[in-house]
Amino acid sequence: MNKILILFSCFLVSCFGFAQAPQSFKYQAVARNSDGTMMINSNMVVRVSIRDSSLVGNVVYQESHNVTTNALGIINLSIGKGFVLQGVFVNIPWGSGEKFIEIEMDMGAGYLIH
Repeated sequence: MNKILILFSCFLVSCFGFAQAPQSFKYQAVARNSDGTMMINSNMVVRVSIRDSSLVGNVVYQESHNVTTNALGIINLSIGKGFVLQGVFVNIPWGSGEKFIEIEMDMGAGYLIH
């Protein structure tokens, strides 16, 4: 009986012991203009950068999304599934040091950090 219990415990540990990097993750935000008013049903380009180690660290991955806000000014992104500008999402070294996300929006006059 003890051998079966040990074997079953080893099986459970091995099933949960294999971690995988995500293929993408969800991001949601409310888009607002410079005076704080929600941008309702507005088209924009959102650029997402993943930075290594600090807010000004090297960009390890960058992508863009063409989005339209909804009636509440909300945008929904699947980061990792946008138009790739730099890097490979699955090669982001998530396990080594901190990662920071930078979100920039372009409503036609250039990118602004939000």
